[in-house]
Amino acid sequence: MNDAKPGQRPTKLPKPVAFPPLDAKAMGARIRAARESRKWSQRQLASAIGRSKVSVTTYESARVCPSVATLVALAKALDRSLDWLAMGRPRRWVHGKWAGGGGRLP
Repeated sequence: MNDAKPGQRPTKLPKPVAFPPLDAKAMGARIRAARESRKWSQRQLASAIGRSKVSVTTYESARVCPSVATLVALAKALDRSLDWLAMGRPRRWVHGKWAGGGGRLP
C-alpha cells in the first residue's frame, strides 16, 4: 500500500473515513428528552456533568455542540449511549441488528 522509500512521503494516502455530520438540533432534542425522562431540571443535569445551567441550555438549544468529554459525561449522567446522544442510533449492534431502543444502557 505504501510504496515510499525511507525518508520519502507516501505517494498514496489512505482514504479518510466519512462520518455523517452531527445534527446539533436533533442532538439537543435528545439531550432534553433524556433529561426530562429523568425528571431533572437543567440545573440538576448541569451539576451531574460539572457544567453550568447556561451550558446545558446552549446544548439543548443547539447554539453550542458539547465537546466529546462533555458528551461522555452527558451519556453517563443520563444513562444513554454516546452513540444515541450524538447520532440518534440505538445502543449497540448485536447479531446483525441494533439492540435496544432509545439508547438506554443495560
